[in-house]
Amino acid sequence: MPDFVSGLVSPESGIAYLEVAVESMAKSLAATTVFVAHKVSDETDEVRVLAAISDGERREPFSYALHEQPCLIPYDGQPTLIPCDIGDQFPAKGEAGYRSFVGVPLRAGSGSVIGHIAIYDRSELIADGTVELGLVQAFASRMACELERHLEHEKLRRTADTCSMTGLLNRRGFDSKAHVLIDAARRSRSDLTVVAFDLDRFKAVNDTHGHAVGDRLINTFASCLGAVFHRSTDLVARVGGDEFVVVAAATSKQEALRLAEEGRLLFEAAPVDAGSETISGSCSFGAASLDEAGQLGELLEQADAALYESKAARNGRRGD
Repeated sequence: MPDFVSGLVSPESGIAYLEVAVESMAKSLAATTVFVAHKVSDETDEVRVLAAISDGERREPFSYALHEQPCLIPYDGQPTLIPCDIGDQFPAKGEAGYRSFVGVPLRAGSGSVIGHIAIYDRSELIADGTVELGLVQAFASRMACELERHLEHEKLRRTADTCSMTGLLNRRGFDSKAHVLIDAARRSRSDLTVVAFDLDRFKAVNDTHGHAVGDRLINTFASCLGAVFHRSTDLVARVGGDEFVVVAAATSKQEALRLAEEGRLLFEAAPVDAGSETISGSCSFGAASLDEAGQLGELLEQADAALYESKAARNGRRGD
């Protein structure tokens, strides 16, 4: 079984090794579908598939819920074999044409289950699954190590890309992800809008009430933005002290401004504890769309310019 041996001894690491191992198992067993996934968190039943082969073709990463899925069983810590008639227990899998399933848990160094290997096939398992199970378990130890390595790397990357106070992307994380969204929108010729925000009179809040209250105001605003720009295609970042940016993919400038105004009103209605009193904040914003500027830097410049025009007009109306 050359595919089996080459997969076991592959010099790849991390995700690259998981892809090699999944492909090796699929070829060695002539299995319909093979994938490796990890549990997103202990608070949800969502898993993220990192490497997958189905009908001989690689699949892009995807997520799904474990509810009423055979893949839920390995998270109890034991290998799972359904040698035939999977549709009797899991009708949806039977309807998809599968007859059998092998699931093997992947454990971190601490012993906790962090993921699983899954094999679905349109045929019955060999010798009630002992052949398939033996092959999968030969891969499981190293796959668990490589999965744990990948998850630790991702954790470090998220820490480097995230504002520790708000949990939003920081400038570094924003720059890397915004370019991807802009390139995709340009290729598909779809709408994309960048909205820049900053808080009104934020320095006065810090000077009057202290930085702890200022931090509460920042966190409140971050929550309001997240409540309004909550789609998977929305990118929300804190890029400076009281400066925030949103990239709204597949969103016209008019719609993005409507959402920004909704966020502003939500923020103004949110009380913030300032000790002896409660205060509320306000913000200004401006937007630029992809048909007005082609690059991220230009979009940010135009959105900033629109923000300051808006701020000047608001201050003029207040008489500030």
